[in-house]
Amino acid sequence: MTYTMKLFKDEFNNIKCNNKRIEVRLNDEKRKKIKSNDKILFYKLPYLDENVLVNVEQVFIFPSFLDIYRYFPITNFGYKNMGVKEILNKIHTIYTKKEEDSMGVVAIKFNILGDSDMKNF
Repeated sequence: MTYTMKLFKDEFNNIKCNNKRIEVRLNDEKRKKIKSNDKILFYKLPYLDENVLVNVEQVFIFPSFLDIYRYFPITNFGYKNMGVKEILNKIHTIYTKKEEDSMGVVAIKFNILGDSDMKNF
């Protein structure tokens, strides 16, 4: 199965440059369906004119974003100069704490697929 997701510029560029290997989201109905070996086509906001295709390696469910950032090294998320508190503040501008508490969160570990994989897509 192939899913689409939208990312802000910095997050998108971190994936494209292979600096980011894990995407975090709320564990909503769409994310609950994602499994290993599924594909995700990430689109760059705001114009959706660039994309990158990844293969899902593993999906991890956690109760909170803090739990994710404690479990995995920060470098997996493309953050080089940010601490956990700063990262949480940033993510809570996108998702509310209430949403996080009610749905839980998911960490999607992936690898980027090459241009030849995109041609077959």
